[in-house]
Amino acid sequence: KMESLIIGSLNPLLVLIGFLLTGLAIYISLELITHFYSTKTYRNFLYIGSSFSFVVGIWMMSFFGIIAFDTTASTDRLIIVSIVASLFCYLLTFIAFVFLMNKRYKRNMYIGSCILSAASLLTNIIEIHVLDVQMNFNITLIIVSFILLTMFFSFAFWLMFNTIKGMTSNNFVKLISSALITIAIGQGFFLVLR
Repeated sequence: KMESLIIGSLNPLLVLIGFLLTGLAIYISLELITHFYSTKTYRNFLYIGSSFSFVVGIWMMSFFGIIAFDTTASTDRLIIVSIVASLFCYLLTFIAFVFLMNKRYKRNMYIGSCILSAASLLTNIIEIHVLDVQMNFNITLIIVSFILLTMFFSFAFWLMFNTIKGMTSNNFVKLISSALITIAIGQGFFLVLR
């Protein structure tokens, strides 16, 4: 049963490492996004780097969340599934960042947040198949997780893009935004497991 697997055999140290590495990758991604707007040179590299760093953040939470369980899944299977999940996640994140980088319209931020939510959930669902457990996904929880992810992502990007200069430190806003996004990615992973 999945609930006994979640409660009984979870390694909290690996989950903590996953959260910390996810937070670091998301912070780097947000840092690159802010440099994207402040510079006129190397914008393509900043775009690719920020989207890749975001994908690494999503992947870290899924990967460390999966290996935090005592599973008998083979390493080869874990690596192959992780590569496939990362490719799908990168494709969706790349598309989402097209919308996020064009912040002329407010709806682009919401569209980008929805696509990032789908990328995170898709990565989690693909990587959960490595566990050798009978899976019954609860559609209601997946929809709730999608809505929560979208709300967290939207609020974090709104906070980052709309903070009045001089009122707060830009680094503090990026730190808060990356914490919100990291928490959202983590809750998305554990809600999908339920």
